[in-house]
Parts: sequence; C-alpha cells; structure tokens
Amino acid sequence: MKLLSIMLMMGGQQGNGGGSMSGIVMLLLIIVIFYFFMIRPQTKRQKEEKKFSFNPF
Repeated sequence: MKLLSIMLMMGGQQGNGGGSMSGIVMLLLIIVIFYFFMIRPQTKRQKEEKKFSFNPF
C-alpha cells in the first residue's frame, strides 16, 4: 500500500497531465515483474511439492 501512495505522489508532482498516467503504468509494470519473478515460481514449486508428497493420513 505504501508503494502505491509513493507512486501516486511521484506522478502528481510532475507538471503535465501525463505524469499520473506514467506513474500508473510504472506501478503496473512493477506488479507484473513481481508476479513473474516471485509469485509464479513459488506457486509452481508448491504444486510440484504437493504432487510428489505422500500423506498416508
């Protein structure tokens, strides 16, 4: 949440009207990068561990 407020403040400080739009684009880019490098590999790893784990109970 703090990152969102920082990005919105950075976009609002620019004088032109396109500044807020570029801030939103940067925020979305950060979220996409975070997803592909952090969340997606972790979920794939969890699925593999679940597939190979043996639970007799």
